Amino acid sequence: MNKSYDELCQEVALLHENLTDAARAIDKARTQGTRLENQLQASNAMLREALELGEEFNARCRVLEAENARLRGAGS
Repeated sequence: MNKSYDELCQEVALLHENLTDAARAIDKARTQGTRLENQLQASNAMLREALELGEEFNARCRVLEAENARLRGAGS
């Protein structure tokens, strides 16, 4: 069955609307992806900073342990 010009125009309009909706969904997903990527980068930066602080505290503890051991040895 042949479709009328009006029916074809309606189908084209519907396809255009669907494509527009799909483009909006892609833009929204892209924006959410960017936001999540930024949050991940910030989280990674905080974790790196926490690791650095932990390493500094660990080094200080080792120095204090060595000093403790030296003082115990000197006190004997």
